[in-house]
Amino acid sequence: QQVGELLRLGRIGHIRGIEAKLAEMAQDATVPDAFVARLRGLVADFDMRRYLSVLQAMADGMADRAAASEGAAADG
Repeated sequence: QQVGELLRLGRIGHIRGIEAKLAEMAQDATVPDAFVARLRGLVADFDMRRYLSVLQAMADGMADRAAASEGAAADG
């Protein structure tokens, strides 16, 4: 859900919104500090292409894991 929100904000170029979301995520103990730091660095450099690429790869990986999990549950 957070990745989806970051993607949405990135696609519309809402830098302040991204920064606010990353600040919120930095307070969440379940979100790795390195992940937030990497995205903050990309945003600070205005490297939105790489920012979106990183998030899309993460979203795709999460979707793949969810599909595999559903398939395993159906088989079991």
